Amino acid sequence: MANFMKSPHSLDKNPKFYSHPLLKKDLIEWRDYQVEISKIASNQNTLVVLPTALGKTIVALLTLVNILEKAPKSKIIMLAPTRPLVLQHYDVFQKFLKPEIKCCLFSSNLSPIKRTFALNGNQIFFSTPQIIQNDLKAGLYSLEGIGQIIFDETHKARKKYAYTFVANQYLEQNLHPLILGITASPGKDLFRINELCETLQIEQIIFRDFDSPDVKKYTFGINSIFKKIELPNEILKALLILDTAVHKIRDFMFSHEILPKRNFISKFQFIQLIQDLKLMDTLLDPYTTDEDLERYGLTSNYGRMNFPHLLDMFDKKKNDKIPNKSRILNQAINGIYLEHLKELLTTQDIRMFRNYLQKLEERALEGNKRIKRLLNSKYILGAQNLLNPIKKSPKIPVLLEILKNEFLENPNAKIIIFTQYREMAKFLIKELNDFSTNSCQIRAKRFVGQATKANDKGLNQKDQKSMITDFSTNQFNVLVATSVAEEGLDIPSVNSVVFYESIPSEIRLIQRRGRTGRHQIGKCYFLVQSNSLDEIYSFVSHRREEKMHELLKHPKYINTVPKIKRSDKLPEYKFKKLEHIKENYRKIKENHGVNSVKKIETLISQNSDKKKSSGYELIQDITENLTLESKKRIELSKSNKTKGKEKLFLTKKTFTWLISTMGCIGSIRGTKLYCDLDDLYLAAKEEEMDIIKIEKEIQNGITKKMFEKTNNFLISTPIS
Repeated sequence: MANFMKSPHSLDKNPKFYSHPLLKKDLIEWRDYQVEISKIASNQNTLVVLPTALGKTIVALLTLVNILEKAPKSKIIMLAPTRPLVLQHYDVFQKFLKPEIKCCLFSSNLSPIKRTFALNGNQIFFSTPQIIQNDLKAGLYSLEGIGQIIFDETHKARKKYAYTFVANQYLEQNLHPLILGITASPGKDLFRINELCETLQIEQIIFRDFDSPDVKKYTFGINSIFKKIELPNEILKALLILDTAVHKIRDFMFSHEILPKRNFISKFQFIQLIQDLKLMDTLLDPYTTDEDLERYGLTSNYGRMNFPHLLDMFDKKKNDKIPNKSRILNQAINGIYLEHLKELLTTQDIRMFRNYLQKLEERALEGNKRIKRLLNSKYILGAQNLLNPIKKSPKIPVLLEILKNEFLENPNAKIIIFTQYREMAKFLIKELNDFSTNSCQIRAKRFVGQATKANDKGLNQKDQKSMITDFSTNQFNVLVATSVAEEGLDIPSVNSVVFYESIPSEIRLIQRRGRTGRHQIGKCYFLVQSNSLDEIYSFVSHRREEKMHELLKHPKYINTVPKIKRSDKLPEYKFKKLEHIKENYRKIKENHGVNSVKKIETLISQNSDKKKSSGYELIQDITENLTLESKKRIELSKSNKTKGKEKLFLTKKTFTWLISTMGCIGSIRGTKLYCDLDDLYLAAKEEEMDIIKIEKEIQNGITKKMFEKTNNFLISTPIS
């Protein structure tokens, strides 16, 4: 097998910069560990685990120039999960590579024909995995001439994420595959790490942390400072009342054997229960095909179910007495609302708590009787009465004191405050800028993602880049950021980082904390509110990090794959004439339809901005999504009425209830929403809705072609 690199290029005993025929001179600082890692990664499928700020991108760069030097006719693909991160890699590589090394940015702005033709004249390609996945599925090109694929933020290579598809295709098509995965954390436990190694066929894992001997001289260290904050008595009493309501729901779930008995049920277990109840419509439907199962990522043993015992419980063939699914769903949704209220109250701010209640009240006014009953319950009313004197979170004064001390110590300091929610970031910006004094000049700005939400416009890529530049050049000194600033973006090193709330993910802990301590000793403050999820999440994330380090330092239980047998012939990309590419594209369109090779800008943006569904940030506001469809249709109806057309619904209240309830208890299949009519009528009965009005509304919707009705399912096609 060909060996891509036997020794580093620089012949100096103590070089200051790394030299290579394909790199510009005197730009990349020589770091022993980066050179050593790149030498190994040039010959094996390698997973590189380095904390933020230790130069994972430089390792990738050094590795790919080694490969291009030995296999100049091959191509390299650099993948990253978001478009801003792809653009950042493109800019960084252009900065260090000599001009003769041609780089190409794959995006939805390039047509499929141009993307395919670009493979001829360029050597390194930067893309999100969704673009490559869709091109491969369409048959635009193959990966047999690719010398290496680099997967940034490799921990995402799980389940049905596009990384897994691209890796599988590469390993199947290429006789000399080389994969480099780079991440700050490969996973929280042995199962996740082994799963990643299997997906990418990892032969070697390389791990360094700040205490590694060959890394220490390049780092400065980070001091972690935990600020424990006591909750006021009013909040503690209100929390006790809300807990009582949650315990009632928990007892219902236990007594009916819906959920296994345990001391603690989180919001995310309620979410998992709802997901399972929706999946069962597909699993127990006799008309379900293998394609349906594949769409949901299900196997023959239904491995995706969180609570598999529910299948037997709701199977009419196995159980004569089927539980009331609608009632269980209602209880689970109420459990989510209550847990979310508790979280906002104890980890965020009383203003977010009140705003969320207001959103629930809006849904109640639209006709949701379940929410109306919840809001009028003694639990919600009692908690609200107790909380009347509270104006803001007890975290705010502690945060202001931290910033005051930091700027008194160093007036030129830069600080990042990480918070989970955009709304909280808004409150913090106002608090910080109002607090600014002559002795403590705070100039704060909010940094969020691109997605635009209700009354909250996102930042496009240009605005994000401009804000980062302004932060780098001291135009302002405090960046209040959501999760978008955690992963990969080239935000400059700061003096201090503040965790406004704790997070359960070890990956996000490492990424947030790694924003400081790059050029001097950094500080990382954790605001931990007692008797709240802050305490639990803080313990969980730090413990997961410790366990991950233990596994990576002593990797005897990690299942890397045996050495892969590779061809002695190095990868070589074969030139394709433009007329052949066009002819192939024409055949693809004829055989599969234009949709198989369509532009995927929408798909990419959806994947880039999608929240992680594993738990913590899944529900910012569950009510927004459930009412979105009804609002769209109501607005459309108003528009039609203005134009003199017939309105789409008979009764606004009934129609709104119908659409939002379908969103709650239905399940998505392809592009359509399927809702079991039996479940729908049970929900109507539970919420005391007029069945006759609902039936008329359904019939009206069918007439207006908003709904279809088949096999006892009501089917709605969402408005685009």
